Amino acid sequence: MILLLLRLFPYLAALAFFALCRAVFYWPGHWLWFFIVLLAVPSIYFFLININNKTKSVIVAYLYSLIFITSGFVFLLILENNYVINCFLFLWSFLFWLYLEAVFHDFYETTRIHIINLNNLYSYFNILIVFFLTASLVNFSIFLNWPVLAVVPILSLVCFILYYWLYLKYSFGWRPALIYALIQAIVLTELLFLLLLWPVSFYVSAILSAATYYLMLSLSLPRSAGINKGKSHLRTIVVFSLVVVLTLISAIWL
Repeated sequence: MILLLLRLFPYLAALAFFALCRAVFYWPGHWLWFFIVLLAVPSIYFFLININNKTKSVIVAYLYSLIFITSGFVFLLILENNYVINCFLFLWSFLFWLYLEAVFHDFYETTRIHIINLNNLYSYFNILIVFFLTASLVNFSIFLNWPVLAVVPILSLVCFILYYWLYLKYSFGWRPALIYALIQAIVLTELLFLLLLWPVSFYVSAILSAATYYLMLSLSLPRSAGINKGKSHLRTIVVFSLVVVLTLISAIWL
């Protein structure tokens, strides 16, 4: 019975995410209650996994789901166009379903574990989380006058956690993972301070933060056998440089 619920839950969770986030725009005064219910959704899922399979710890995967939901929810709050809101909700609901599916296959080591690989999802999802969370918090800083000393520590802590967890998933020792994550979080913190002083839109800040996150992550992760490390790093640097140049050229300076 529990296993059947676990197979159905990712679909139900994605629908719940879409419905609850859409309800915020009809009853904005109750947004906090909707957010609390949203956080309860993965809590139920990981509770069911934990009681049905105690061979692996669910803590990291569970906390990651909370960060994922929060980053999507806060970004939703800064959107205004109804079409954009619906498109984003469809996208984030689908990615939420994909994450919960990947968690199931990873914990139960099914034949689909290589098709929906959790480590790969972490790598890509982290970039999205950094982008959307940066856009949201910088927006709050610009338009709601949130103090810089409130925005920067939140983003720095999230980036540190995302780096650290991912390095542990790639079998770094806890000490190298801690050092890598700490140094790279400090770099992103300094970048964010600089971006908050520049007269650029919050989307520019988000793109540059996500691109820098991608650069440092790509240069740090080990390469698969048969892949030329030098060429791979060069390709990463070229992609990063193009993104930065194109972003700054097309940026609207405030």
